[in-house]
Amino acid sequence: MFRSLYQFIWKRLREEEGATMVEYALVLALVVIVCVIAVGFVGQGTLGLFNQQGDLLGNSLGGTT
Repeated sequence: MFRSLYQFIWKRLREEEGATMVEYALVLALVVIVCVIAVGFVGQGTLGLFNQQGDLLGNSLGGTT
């Protein structure tokens, strides 16, 4: 069992197609990084919007901020 697993892995490492898997993994990592950064910016914008609306609501109800 371990011998066949070893042979399978060794065959995959020697194949030329293995490089394309690495390229796909790098592209996927880049996409994930861009998504995380985008969510960070959207999150900050949304937080600012909610804070602004909360302040307006508090002021209209006579509260102090």
